Amino acid sequence: MLEIKNLVFTYPSLKQKRDPLFNGFDLTLPSQKIIGVIGQNGSGKTTLLHLCANLLSPAQGTIFLDGSSCHKKQISYLFQNDRESLLPWLCLSDNITFDQLIKRVPQKERANLAKALCEQSGIKLELNRFPYELSGGQQQMVSILRGFAGRPDLFILDEPFSSLDTLTRQNMLRAFKHIWRQQRPTCLFVSHDIDELFLVAHHIVVLGDSPTRVVKRFDVEQEPNLQQIQKNEVINLLTSSPNL
Repeated sequence: MLEIKNLVFTYPSLKQKRDPLFNGFDLTLPSQKIIGVIGQNGSGKTTLLHLCANLLSPAQGTIFLDGSSCHKKQISYLFQNDRESLLPWLCLSDNITFDQLIKRVPQKERANLAKALCEQSGIKLELNRFPYELSGGQQQMVSILRGFAGRPDLFILDEPFSSLDTLTRQNMLRAFKHIWRQQRPTCLFVSHDIDELFLVAHHIVVLGDSPTRVVKRFDVEQEPNLQQIQKNEVINLLTSSPNL
């Protein structure tokens, strides 16, 4: 289980006292599932990801995955423009296996890992090429493969496909889901695209702010025949009130 309990967090300010962004926030969801997260701007989506990834520390509360603190888990984080973090002087194989590279894993073993991940994704990449030789979608695919290369317990994705055209995005989503089935890490997947979330996620959480709270949770996996009704409800939730 992914268990977030009594989470309290406030961004520090030298000028004025701020209200907590999270104040007693609770969320419990199954592990080894893809959890879609959506909400209006300012609802705390990215901050929640940063807290789960140990990039920020809460003032209070705990975040546990399968009974252990996320501090003890292997975590991959795919940012919105993560392809810009690819190292241009390394070939695709070395970019994909960068974590193993800095751990001094032998080159042949790393090359086999990169090749295996490409085969699992169904995306063809010439692994001896360099990032600047690729399209934006291909670069993002390399970033996704790098995230899976470490076999994470928790894979965090912050609007990873927002800059891609519709066809490329659909191809990347299919490739992502295909690799996910091989490893089944717990995923937190933030997106503003409702169709995207319903295509990839097993559960969808709608967040509201002042302070951040769960407005509603949808179990897409258990009720696939109700997806259009659920989509309409998400749209209504997002548009009905400034703070939901």
